[in-house]
Amino acid sequence: WIIGLIINRSKLEKYMVRQRTSKMIRLSLALMFGVSLWLPSMAKAVELYFGSDSKDQSIEKQFAVGIFIDSQEEIINALEGQIVFSPEFLDLKYILDGDSIINFWIERPNTDLECTDICKLKFSGVTPGGYFGQRGHIFSVVFEPKKIGSVSVGIEEYRVLRHDENGTEATSVASPMELNIVGDSSGAEFKYPYDPNPPEGFYPYLGQDEELFNNKLFLVFATQDKLSGIDYYEIAESNKKVSDYEKLKWKIAKSPHILEGQSLTDFIYIKAVDKAGNARIQIIPPQKTTAFLRRYGIYGILLLLIVYAFWRGYERRNKKNIRQG
Repeated sequence: WIIGLIINRSKLEKYMVRQRTSKMIRLSLALMFGVSLWLPSMAKAVELYFGSDSKDQSIEKQFAVGIFIDSQEEIINALEGQIVFSPEFLDLKYILDGDSIINFWIERPNTDLECTDICKLKFSGVTPGGYFGQRGHIFSVVFEPKKIGSVSVGIEEYRVLRHDENGTEATSVASPMELNIVGDSSGAEFKYPYDPNPPEGFYPYLGQDEELFNNKLFLVFATQDKLSGIDYYEIAESNKKVSDYEKLKWKIAKSPHILEGQSLTDFIYIKAVDKAGNARIQIIPPQKTTAFLRRYGIYGILLLLIVYAFWRGYERRNKKNIRQG
């Protein structure tokens, strides 16, 4: 009986060991599976973050903070969000987007903010062709501290879209920056970049669509300035070509822009001005006038050929008559 009990107990212990081992294996597999699901989602989360030369900044000494994106394993096509900060501690002076990965701004960040307890700097833009990398510069802000203390700069209401057929939203996270405003620090004061060069050349696009702007002709344009960044655009329309651009009636414009002259018989001038005051001007010639001249130029050539043929025939007949006479 005792031997039987020992044998049965030994079998029971082995059974319990097998059961515990089986449970541990199942638990380990479940944990591994759960972690495998969790890790890729974390690894693929696009990160928006800040960068600065120091977290300690001196009061009344301007400094720059860059807003960057780490696309992780994604290729991103568009993004939006808003930078939030306290106007009690920080005064926004400049925005630098000269070397931004954004090629086309839907809402370009600007310093004209309406602040209450919190300032909200909105931005949104597109990077055609997509971006993939760890330190994509979106834009930078230049602050001037107003008060000693601790202040946070964060990103809210952000969204990042993938570079795919449907522009699906990518999982994203944003990391705030904590700053200490002190009486004096070793950090160097920000200096506005020297920019002697005009913005890059660009190609404006004329468009017309029944579903846009009541089927009116519109203009789409965008360019970059790698140093100080684009400040604004101006457009002028003229019925003649001019060499002195100062005589044109320039108007501030944003892309897309509805043309005043819908007949396409005017010269269209598009001026891009950077934040250093340098300008680049692109010209679109009259589209219908060009076609008109091309068409009637061909008619003129044909007319000349006909006149020449008649003249040659008349000359031959005249010489023939002289010989016969």
